[in-house]
Amino acid sequence: TLKRKKMAGGGLGGSYSHKIACIYIFNLIVGVGSLLLPLAFAQSGIILGSFMLALCCTCSFITVTYVIEAMSYSNALLKVKRLEEKYPHYLPKALNNDDTTMTQHIGLDFQTYGSINDAATQEQEPTKVIEEEESDDGYLDDQKDPLTDSEVDHQHKFVALLRKVFAKKKAVDPLSVLDVDSDEEENGIEYHRIKYQSEMGLLAEQFLGPIGKFFFYVVISAYLFGDLAIYAVSVPLSLKNVTGAIPNLTEMQTYQIYVGIFAVLVVPICFLNFSKTKYLQIATLFLRNVSLGMMIVISIIYIAEGHGTSFDSLTLFNFSGMKNLYGVVIYSFMCHHSLPGIVTPIRRKNWLNVLFSLDFVCILMTYVLLCVVAMFAFGDPHLQAHCQSKIGAGEPCFIQELYTTNFISYDVVPIGVFLNLFPVFTLTTNYPLIAITLRNNLVTLFSPIPLVKKYPRLTSFCMSAIASIPPIIVAVITTHVTDLAGYTGGFAGMFIEFVFPALIVYFARKELKEHRYLKFVNLSYHESYFGHKAIIAVILLLSLIGLGYNCVNVMLTLTNFIIRKIQHK
Repeated sequence: TLKRKKMAGGGLGGSYSHKIACIYIFNLIVGVGSLLLPLAFAQSGIILGSFMLALCCTCSFITVTYVIEAMSYSNALLKVKRLEEKYPHYLPKALNNDDTTMTQHIGLDFQTYGSINDAATQEQEPTKVIEEEESDDGYLDDQKDPLTDSEVDHQHKFVALLRKVFAKKKAVDPLSVLDVDSDEEENGIEYHRIKYQSEMGLLAEQFLGPIGKFFFYVVISAYLFGDLAIYAVSVPLSLKNVTGAIPNLTEMQTYQIYVGIFAVLVVPICFLNFSKTKYLQIATLFLRNVSLGMMIVISIIYIAEGHGTSFDSLTLFNFSGMKNLYGVVIYSFMCHHSLPGIVTPIRRKNWLNVLFSLDFVCILMTYVLLCVVAMFAFGDPHLQAHCQSKIGAGEPCFIQELYTTNFISYDVVPIGVFLNLFPVFTLTTNYPLIAITLRNNLVTLFSPIPLVKKYPRLTSFCMSAIASIPPIIVAVITTHVTDLAGYTGGFAGMFIEFVFPALIVYFARKELKEHRYLKFVNLSYHESYFGHKAIIAVILLLSLIGLGYNCVNVMLTLTNFIIRKIQHK
């Protein structure tokens, strides 16, 4: 939504420390994409796969710092707007003149405007109020003079300006209106302290305008739709792997039956309002980390027992594998659309960049370890291409689209069952959450249409159906979850992860430099270390190259498909 959300102790999930934030960030990024990485990594080779993981990790971290910086600018704008809305009659008209200089701002005639706490008597005795202010402490004496160097050093020009406007005695301190803590004022970070949850949609609206906002909601809706399709394929596929084919039915028919069962369970919940609780977050985190740890350890044991693949048999560099790797890697580092909900509740935000850098390094190491170990364990091209869909039986197979499938033949049956049901537990609970988020984004996207506002309940029902049912239809048609992740990450994910953060931070800086108040304020506390225009340009250039590469691949795929159909006829 585009409404600002204040995060205090009782905010969304409450506030939390840096340690808890590290866990939440790790849990946010490491999702189903980690199960799709090993196959795409193996198809591209160790060198190309590692390079792409490192490159995407670096670019993703850079754009995370862009989002954080833009959030701080957004908070500064929201606080100034709150000040203007709460006390509109006490901001002198001269402050709304963009051409007025700072010295002219400070030299205002306060006898015309009076004091805040005397709203009832302002029109009757404006002069008397000001005289009492001046005689009590002399704060407004020599108000025509500009700020001295000592005043500028002691407090920001913006604070000085506001205090001149609002008058010190009997007036509301503007810093209290701006939600400023006394200890933070000394550090000069109060104006852009991240206290309101500025969602990506709001950032796009503030800094990219109506067109940017509309385009963002189109892209985020496409991304969430792809996300749901991946979930709708992964859960039934995992169930089919555990149970095997139902008697007298093929594996595809069994899979489609599980898709139907999945739809019956989750689609009705998508029409309700459902939010992720702290306990659900903890349970998901536990299952995910235990599963990843088990897969890595079991693979290492398998290699140590002499069953692994020799280095000579492994693929080192295969550019044709980039087709799926590009999109899957982007999908695996996606977190930007959920950043405001993670960052805002953190109690102390003075180490955000360090916090995220540690998380991204840990995630990169986890991904590389998972993929390399998978290649040495199951990367032999002579292994059977598909695993037998029967738990605890069969021979090891080549790396599968869902990496958990490789452990279906593990002789410790309970562990094999647990690993293959891991996507079922986590993704089934996430499907309604993503569908409800998509519904809300669709409502926002079509909000300019009069009928949407006139019939809100009908709109919500229709959007819930549009959000939850089409991904199920996609799951019935295809089981190629890697292709879905490649398209989702390579197109919509690329815009959300790279393009929008780069554009938002660029135009945010430009706007704040021209802002009639905030251009006098130091807003560099959350400024990205990678904010140089050249780096922003490189991020956008890489995105453009990736977009072109993906488009060419889609065209070639469609062309080959059409040719095969013609030849078949």
